[in-house]
Amino acid sequence: MTKSKVFIAVVCALVLSPGLVLAYPPQPGDSAPDFTLPDTAYVNHSLSDYLGKVVLLNFWQSTCPYCRAELPHLQDLYDDYGDRGFIPIAVNLWEDMAMVKYYAAQYTYLYLRDEGAVWNMYNLNNHIPLNYVIDTLGIVVGSMTGFNESTIRSWIENSLPPVSVSENGIQRAMVGQTITVEPNPTSGPVTIRLNLLSPGNVTVRVYSSSGRLVKDLLSTRLSTGMMRLRWNLTDNNGSPVAPGLYFCKLVNGNTAALLKVSVLR
Repeated sequence: MTKSKVFIAVVCALVLSPGLVLAYPPQPGDSAPDFTLPDTAYVNHSLSDYLGKVVLLNFWQSTCPYCRAELPHLQDLYDDYGDRGFIPIAVNLWEDMAMVKYYAAQYTYLYLRDEGAVWNMYNLNNHIPLNYVIDTLGIVVGSMTGFNESTIRSWIENSLPPVSVSENGIQRAMVGQTITVEPNPTSGPVTIRLNLLSPGNVTVRVYSSSGRLVKDLLSTRLSTGMMRLRWNLTDNNGSPVAPGLYFCKLVNGNTAALLKVSVLR
């Protein structure tokens, strides 16, 4: 059930940063800078671990009342969209891990702790709360200081697969197609199998883990059914791709499917 959408935090608390902003923050359409931070159990998480999901990256401190007011709304968003591939990641700035644990225990989404390095990548104007929505390919959809729930919901919803309502009234993701890659992992050419459950304008593209377009494999209108493609592990310039993690994305009209492909050499 969708929660209240009227909450807006329009005043942001100034962060007294012990560091300096080292680079321009990512803008909509840019790849979100990758990072690795510990959770409350000191297990490291990288942003790239969540490629294939829509991420809300939230920077906060417990001394900021607007940040504290936002945290339960992140839970509302997670409750509404989590089963469709959305995850909030709350990044605490500079506070003791005991403080982070206190707040993390109240919610079910991910809490990480940053000593300033990640903040320096993303800092917009030295104010918190700061929010970024990042799509399934790691591309920034939008960012804001403060929290306008209607805007953030629209960014999330536009980045997730659409939903349909079944006969029993339960929402479910509209898949519309499936995609498989064999072999995977691979050190040589791969076969990509598509199963289109509805006709539409179909594209198949390969992206790097940073969200950069690597290869256009298909762009045409297709009817329902099965088909195969071949990717010889080259980019659009015909050069062999480097070892690493890639994403094969199938788009059919308003629906999409994404699959990780590991390239070995």
